[in-house]
Order: sequence, then structure tokens, then C-alpha cells
Amino acid sequence: MTKQASTWIIALLAGVAGGLMALAGFNAGNMAVFLLFTAPTAVYIAALGWGPMAGLVAALVATGVSYYDSSIAGPAASGALLFLPAAWAGHLANLARRDAISPNGGETTVWFPLSGILLRLMLALTAGFIVTGWAMGYSGARVAAAFSEIMGEAFEANPELGVPTSELLERRAATYATLIPLVIPAIWLMMQVLVMHVSAVIVRQSGRLARPAEDIAATVNLPLEALTLPLAGIAGMTVLSGPAFDIAAVATGIGIAGFGLVGLAELHFVSRGRPGRGVMLFISYLVLVLFSFPLLVFAGIGVRRAFRRRNTTPPGPPAQRPGNPTSLH
Repeated sequence: MTKQASTWIIALLAGVAGGLMALAGFNAGNMAVFLLFTAPTAVYIAALGWGPMAGLVAALVATGVSYYDSSIAGPAASGALLFLPAAWAGHLANLARRDAISPNGGETTVWFPLSGILLRLMLALTAGFIVTGWAMGYSGARVAAAFSEIMGEAFEANPELGVPTSELLERRAATYATLIPLVIPAIWLMMQVLVMHVSAVIVRQSGRLARPAEDIAATVNLPLEALTLPLAGIAGMTVLSGPAFDIAAVATGIGIAGFGLVGLAELHFVSRGRPGRGVMLFISYLVLVLFSFPLLVFAGIGVRRAFRRRNTTPPGPPAQRPGNPTSLH
């Protein structure tokens, strides 16, 4: 079997596996949501280990498989939010440029920076949520009405909890509907980054990952320009309504999550060598999972790192800045 044929087979198998996991996540209830989050793993592995075409084919096949017994909303969501961003991010991870200038006079390889991959993944998911919301006919008012109905039925089934007034139910439902386009995209970005990291570890263990291991905690960052995303989103949420408000909320959530990831990297970096590091990291992640709002604190730390690195790290020589990169696959 030729190398190209084996690549296509890997891509097809990865696409089928990812699509079936997405189908299970869509149709098997809340307990299968983990399968939905991990569905891009197969596409990431194909893209990272077998190149951009393998990743693209895997993403398209997975999107097609997720259309089985589904409306257009299913493949729109899986393609825009799971598989196509994974194929693109996997391709970016393999981009590099060989330069003839290095400290020892030999040839060096400059890889596409992690900050660039994270920023582009943020933008891809922002666009993906907008496309998915349009395909599904998402409406904050409809979601609020559904929440109000569900909560009303829950309180009626459990009268010992005390049935709130209809006005209170409507206010609570409106609050939940407002939080959905803010919170879900933030969680989605963090899960995508986690899945990509795990996939890279798997591919590296197989010996197929060309990109060398990096000190992520010490190097990952975001350019200050990335602040435009959450700041514009916050501004939009204060003055807009309807679908425009939801789009602004998506941008805000993903922007906060992106800088929150940088803040978590900073926590890992500054805690190195300190006693009780493991306990501190465990408590930090536990609080983050249970309450979510500490992500704002980590986002602030991430913004601080972005400003500090921008102001204290001198730019490298032109030969060290990736430009016109090519994939090593």
C-alpha cells in the first residue's frame, strides 16, 4: 500500500469515527455530551499526524456522517464547531519555515506560533457559533420561553420547593437565556484546546508529529489585538439586542476564555518549584469547574501576561518571524 493510499484510509476512518461520536453526542442524551466534546480528536490526529489534506478529508467525512438521520442543524453544528476548526488548527500546528540563520550558523525551523493558533481557533469558533445559530434558528426569546416552561413544570412537580410567580420565572429564564451564548462558547473553546493538546500528545507518542514539544506554560500568549474580540463583544452586549446581542455575547465568551487559557498557563508557569503546587492547581481547576466565574480572574491574568510580554520581550530578528510558512507534511 502506498503512503498516499494509507493517508486517505486514515482520513476516512478518522472522519467516520469523529462523525459517529458526534452522532452519539447529539442523540444519546446529556450523559453523552462528553462524546460530543471529544469528537474532534480523530480529526486532530489525522491533521497533526498525516497532514492538512488528511485533516480536511476527515473533517468533511465526519460532517457528512453527522448528517445521518438529522436536520441541517446537526452537520452545521458539527462542521462549524467541531471538525473544520480542528482540521484548520491541526494544519496551522504543522506550518513552519526553514531559515538559514540560527545562533550556530546552521539551518533552523521556525514554527507557527501557539499564540497564532489559539487566536485563529478563537476566531473560527466565533464564526462557527454564528453559522450554527443561524442554521438552528436560535432565538434568545424562544430559549427564554423554553426555560420558563421547563422551570414551571419542575416547580409544579415539586411544590415543596415553593412555586415562584410567573414574573420571577420569566426573569430567571431571561437570565439563563442571556448566559447561554456567553458561557457555552467559552466552555467550547477550552474543550477544543484540551482535545487538541491530548491529540498532539497521542500523535507525538506515535512518532508522527513533526512539531517538537514546547514549553506551553512558558510561551503561550495572545497578541494584544485579540483584546478586540471581548471588548467589542462587551460593548455590543450593552447596546444591542436580539441576534446582534447573541453574536456579541459569543465574542465576549470566547475572548474571555482565550485570555483565561493564557492566565491558566501563567499559573502553571509561576507555580513551578513551589511547595503545594499540585494542591493549588487542583483547587484552582476545581473552583473553575464548579463556579465558572473565576475564569474572569484568569482572563485578567492572561491580559496582564499579554501586556507584560508585549512590553518586555524584544522582537526577534526578521528570520525568526514566521512568514509564508509551508506545511512539513
